[in-house]
Amino acid sequence: MTVLEELEELEKDEMEIFDDYIEMVVTFGYITMFASVFVLGAPIVFVFLLIEARSDLFKLENTLRRPIPFKTYHIGSWSNTIELFCFFSVFSNIIVSCYASNQMDYLLPWLKNYRDDSTTAITTVFVLEHVLLLTVFALKLALDKDPEWINTFLARRNHKNERQILQKLKT
Repeated sequence: MTVLEELEELEKDEMEIFDDYIEMVVTFGYITMFASVFVLGAPIVFVFLLIEARSDLFKLENTLRRPIPFKTYHIGSWSNTIELFCFFSVFSNIIVSCYASNQMDYLLPWLKNYRDDSTTAITTVFVLEHVLLLTVFALKLALDKDPEWINTFLARRNHKNERQILQKLKT
């Protein structure tokens, strides 16, 4: 890169990662919270994301300053936001399915005659919501564990750090 190209790069606006994250998280929220309302939403958003990736690439190459890379192991508080969206999506999709559509008539046909009974409808929502949340939490407990190689790596690093500290204390 020549000096002129570097100076031109420095004159460009900085890239805001926050804007891209917020856009992706809000899109994820819409898709998960209203999946039972608009089933074609996910494929449409997939096409939208392909177009968005190309436009982001264009922005990075032509209009914005390249971001300074740094090492990270997580996405920060966005992970909590995504989990919250998943949690609320269980409620929103079950309520929409039980109250605002006839989807439950096909899934649970024996409750079709009790649809107008508010006690049965509330009980159905309560039971389905608890079953889904228990399933989500059980899957999270089963699958949200670090692989063994990560635990081994961390144990080695801790041991090495402890050994270095002990050697410094001895000298």
